Amino acid sequence: MLAQPVYNRIGQDDLLRAIERRLWIFPVGPDKTPLLKWTQGCTNNLETAEKLWREYPSGQLAAACSHSGIVAIDCDVKHGQDGIGEFHKLASELKISPEGCWATQTPSGGRHYLWRCHKALPRSSVGKLGTRLTPGIDVRARGAYIILPPSRMPSGDYKMLNAWNSPLAFVPEALYELLMVPDPAIIPANENTAQYNGDGSHWLEKYSAIATPGNRDDTCFRLCTQLRDDGMPKSQAEGVVIEFQQQVTTPGNPFYKWQALATLNSAYSRPRRDPARKAGL
Repeated sequence: MLAQPVYNRIGQDDLLRAIERRLWIFPVGPDKTPLLKWTQGCTNNLETAEKLWREYPSGQLAAACSHSGIVAIDCDVKHGQDGIGEFHKLASELKISPEGCWATQTPSGGRHYLWRCHKALPRSSVGKLGTRLTPGIDVRARGAYIILPPSRMPSGDYKMLNAWNSPLAFVPEALYELLMVPDPAIIPANENTAQYNGDGSHWLEKYSAIATPGNRDDTCFRLCTQLRDDGMPKSQAEGVVIEFQQQVTTPGNPFYKWQALATLNSAYSRPRRDPARKAGL
């Protein structure tokens, strides 16, 4: 009997399925490490993806969460943990259902539950959802990636638990609210903070200069928090954020106005921090 190969050869059908589902993909190695600078090299273009897999023929399939606009709940069952059971308890408490998400079985028997996110992506985390401790449950979202079927690692295969034929459902609102708790490092601003009298141009110039298709979501969030911390009214910040969106969007990699404004809403829903010092001021 022939030994099972240590990797699956990812074919055009696998690439096309992911791309048609609006996922931005890139190849990873047998240890799940990206084989390229994935935040710049991931793609939603079939021709580009085929070139990548010709260069890395043994590469397995991963998706960039920020680019793809997805949130993945990663439930682990290793080392005595029961992330699946814990998430089912949480789902029952929040009165949400995994129906409509895409579900994957991991080589260890764990689960990945994927949802679309039409708002600002939550932070990625390990062992907690928001500030709630959830042993065995991680969040793959902003700045993270997720392994997709039919990837094969030395420990086993990633398998679809549903057909992934229907459109990916949006993350349930109750779960999203749990994930988007205020950052504990953020403190309320002093009530005596002086009124804002700037135009945001310093932060707009700084963050527009470093924005790339791979980090625009996170960079926009950082811009919004700086405007918020400086005391800029949200109504005024909208104009700065829309200008940022117009500067960083490109024909091949659009960054939509609704994405920028959703990020602004997320930032302004959190308490202000003490304003950052500007270099040279």
